[in-house]
Amino acid sequence: FPYAIDMPAGRYAKKKSQAPFFSQQFFIDNHADVFSCVCMVICLGLMFQVTSHIAVAFVAPQYNTTINQTNESKRIRKRIFNRDFPENETRETVLYSIGIRDSYTTFFYTMIWIIAHAVFHEYFWEKQGRKLRLSKTKTTEFYDYGNLVVFYFASTVAGAVILFKQEHFMPPSQLWRQYPDLPVSFIEKMYFILLMGFWAHNIPELYLTKAKKEEIQKKLVLYVINLSLVLAHYVFGFIRLGMFFFVLHNFVEFLQSLDGILQIVGKRVRSIRTLCSVSLVLTKTTILAVAMAAYLFGLPNQTNPDIPTGFETGNFNVPAIRFPMLAGVASITLLHLWTFISTQLKSYNEERDRRSAIAHDRQQQKEQKKKQEEIRKRKKMAAVESEQEPEK
Repeated sequence: FPYAIDMPAGRYAKKKSQAPFFSQQFFIDNHADVFSCVCMVICLGLMFQVTSHIAVAFVAPQYNTTINQTNESKRIRKRIFNRDFPENETRETVLYSIGIRDSYTTFFYTMIWIIAHAVFHEYFWEKQGRKLRLSKTKTTEFYDYGNLVVFYFASTVAGAVILFKQEHFMPPSQLWRQYPDLPVSFIEKMYFILLMGFWAHNIPELYLTKAKKEEIQKKLVLYVINLSLVLAHYVFGFIRLGMFFFVLHNFVEFLQSLDGILQIVGKRVRSIRTLCSVSLVLTKTTILAVAMAAYLFGLPNQTNPDIPTGFETGNFNVPAIRFPMLAGVASITLLHLWTFISTQLKSYNEERDRRSAIAHDRQQQKEQKKKQEEIRKRKKMAAVESEQEPEK
C-alpha cells in the first residue's frame, strides 16, 4: 500500500503465537496456572457445605482424634511431648492417625509444590541464571541445585526443630521406645506429607521441564527411592526414626547442593567442601549405626503381643517389616558412602597424576636448561679459543 506507515517494531510487534488449547505445549507452558486453578477450586469448596467435606480431605490432615484426660492419653501425650502433665490438667489434645485419605492430602500438596517450583524458578533462579550467562548444561545443573538447596535447607531446619522441641532423641533410645509412634502430632504428620509431596512432584517435573532423555532415568531413580523411603517410614509408623534419618540426610544434601552451586558459579569454597566430606562420613555412619541398633536390637524388645499387627493399630514391629526397612536404609547409606569414597579416590589419583606430570615437566625443563647452559659454555670456549689462535 503506497500510504502505509511503518510502525515502530517493539510496541506494535506481532506477538508470539501461543500453543493451541488442550495441547501438550500449552499445558507445559502454563502448568503452574493450571494447577493454581485446581487448588483454588478445591479451596473454594471449603466455603460451601455441600462440598466442604470433600475439600477438607485434600487441604487438611485426616484421621484426627481428640484425647481427653485419661491414663492412656497421659501415656500418649508423654510419648509425643516427652514430659509429664499435671493431674488437674483438663486440656484436650488433637492427634492424628494414618489412613488412605492421606493420599488426597499428599496429592493436594504435590500440586502446591509444583506451583512453588514454577514460581521460584521463574522469578528467582531463572533471573540468576541469565545474569551468570552459563552454558545450557551448567544452567540445567544450576536450576536443579537451586531448587534442591531450598528444600533441603527448609526440611532440615523444620525436622531439627521438631526433634529438639519434642526431645525425640534424648536419649537416642527415644527414637524407637514405645513403638508404634501413632497417633502423631499435627506438625509431625504435615512434615511427612510435605516430604512425600515434594518427592512426588519431582516426577511430573521431569516432563514439565523437558528434561533430557539421558538425565531422566538417573533422576527418576533418585526420586522414587526417596519417595519410597519416606512413604515406608510413614505407613509403617517409624515416624521418629524416619525424621531423624531424613534430617541428617537432608543436611548433607544441602551442603552438597550449596557446594554444587558455588562450583557452577566459579567460587570454590574449600571450607564448604571439607565440611561436606566430614559431615557426609559422620552422618552416614550415624544413620547406619542407629538403624542397626533400632531395627536389630531396640524394636525387637518393644514387641507387645497384646497389640495386633495391622493398619488399624499401626503396629508393624515384625521381622518381615524390620529387616526390609533396615536393608533399604543400610543399602542406600552404604551406596552413598561407596560413591563418596570412590569419588575421593578418583580425585586423589587425578591430583597425584597431575602433580607427577608437573614435577616431570619441571625436571625436563631443568635438564633442558642445563643442556642449553652447557651448549653456551662450549660456544664461549670455542669463541675464546678462536680469538687466541691468531695471536699465537
